[in-house]
Amino acid sequence: MPITKRHKVKVNNMADDSIVWNISEDDISKNRLVDAPSWLPTEITDFEIIDSKSGDSKNLHLTLRVFAGEYKGLENPFIYFSEKVTVMSTPLMKACGFPQNPNGSFSVKLSKGTMIGKKFLAHWVRGTYNNKPVNQIDDYAPIPSE
Repeated sequence: MPITKRHKVKVNNMADDSIVWNISEDDISKNRLVDAPSWLPTEITDFEIIDSKSGDSKNLHLTLRVFAGEYKGLENPFIYFSEKVTVMSTPLMKACGFPQNPNGSFSVKLSKGTMIGKKFLAHWVRGTYNNKPVNQIDDYAPIPSE
């Protein structure tokens, strides 16, 4: 095809085979591994409702971040709760301070507005995913009042 004013020629410069790879202090602190199981001051920084893989229910997807102390900045963006097993979120609902019904049950409208910014203690532990060490959270508690 002849080159005319209507056609632009894209030139790839293959001479430069390098890339600037920036890893910030924030990136590093997000991905540190806890040395030992620890109760850490944690907050919800992201919230979304997503379809389950099978498409027959909804899941809560949360991102949690440590907001103070030695592990400040540590993040876990892989927290999921299924609407099929809502009872699994009971410790989190209590830790967030949502009111319980007289019989101990919960009826809470969850949204970005009611979830993001909630602070509590989370029990961070080291686990594995695909044979790699990762941080996991296995329990939640309210922050003690002073």
